[in-house]
Amino acid sequence: MAQTRPGSQIFGFEPILFGSSHRASGRPGSIDSPNLDVVTKDKGPLGVKGYCIDVFDAAVALLPYAVPHQYILYGGGKRNPSFNNLVNDVSENKYDAAVGDVTITTSRTKIVDFTQPYMESGLVVVAPVKESKSSPWAFLKPFTWQMWGVTGIFFLLVGAVVWILEHRTNTDFRGPPRQQLITIFWFSFSTMFFSE
Repeated sequence: MAQTRPGSQIFGFEPILFGSSHRASGRPGSIDSPNLDVVTKDKGPLGVKGYCIDVFDAAVALLPYAVPHQYILYGGGKRNPSFNNLVNDVSENKYDAAVGDVTITTSRTKIVDFTQPYMESGLVVVAPVKESKSSPWAFLKPFTWQMWGVTGIFFLLVGAVVWILEHRTNTDFRGPPRQQLITIFWFSFSTMFFSE
């Protein structure tokens, strides 16, 4: 007879019961899991299939001893199950563990232990995809016309200040007015865009 403490049934004779989330939206092509089944019902010998099941089975296969286990789908597959209820059922020993995409939250870690996460999304932003036509002037879009005007004025201001400081001592800043104007533009442009 197996012991009743979760996690200590490895050497018992009864299979370990795993609650597996049967999600309504976990089908390929859906918004939240576009390319994989997290956990779905299957007609195979396990009764379930999916990415989480594959990860768990691969981890169990690495153990040096057999771990008899049985998957029980949690939820009807039409509506997403409450993961808080699934975690509560694990804490109340209705299931020995849960296999699925259960988010680790502070309130859940107070009642059950979690393994290390094998997948993490981090901070994400979900936004609709808008296709826009690209144009050669696309680099102008980050700023408004007023901002580009202020930037241009500062280009000229930097060039004029440098010209005032340099034209008496530097021969590159001398010559006809047209050449001096070109030098002012070139110097201000090069100081803004070249790192030399």
